[in-house]
Amino acid sequence: MVVLYAAAFAACAPATIVDAMLDQWSAGRVRLASADGLAWRGHGRLELHDGPSRVLVRKDISWSFPMASLLEGRPATLIRIEGGPPVLVRFTRDSLVIADAELDLPPSSVALALPQLAAARMSGALTAAIGRLECSRMQCRGEASIKWLHAGADVSPIAPLGDYEARASFDGRAGQATVGTLEGALAVAGAAAWQPDAPATFRGTMKVAPAYRVQAEPLLRGIGRERTDGSFSVELSL
Repeated sequence: MVVLYAAAFAACAPATIVDAMLDQWSAGRVRLASADGLAWRGHGRLELHDGPSRVLVRKDISWSFPMASLLEGRPATLIRIEGGPPVLVRFTRDSLVIADAELDLPPSSVALALPQLAAARMSGALTAAIGRLECSRMQCRGEASIKWLHAGADVSPIAPLGDYEARASFDGRAGQATVGTLEGALAVAGAAAWQPDAPATFRGTMKVAPAYRVQAEPLLRGIGRERTDGSFSVELSL
């Protein structure tokens, strides 16, 4: 009987209720603007917020919620985000699960992890790959990675900077991440870890190819501290 009530609710509830659910789950950082349709099938504009008014990501999104998944007791929805393949999201009693998914993101998304770059205009191709991630109220467990290819920023004299990959593992409110360089003029390597009672701090090194050193030195000195081997040590609060 409970499942039938849930199916009836999904069939009749307006799409705007999806925004309310995202708002509660993400503490206001993920919203659904211009929602149209019903909770089980609709479309709108997905927004990722950095603070009460700043929108870092804005993409068209549509979803369909197969009623069969409700009747089987395994609620799921198929989500299509502008520019990317469909993603299957499953729901449990108090969380959502994403598995084997790839998402194309705008380069501005980098500012979600590095607020220091929020004012910069970034370029390149950013892709997130999720093996399995289970989230509830901004607490996640699982693993994900991000590749930033042909990375660039208008504050840098080098374009592009290179290709980079970050890998992260999450355990509730704690987690850790590593960053490495696939190739490029600017080599970056480092790691970050975070705990519920402590902010995340990235510690790493940057080293620029000799051909670009004169151009890049002013920028690198503004970010890090030069070491005897010519590289720069970096420490950033995330």
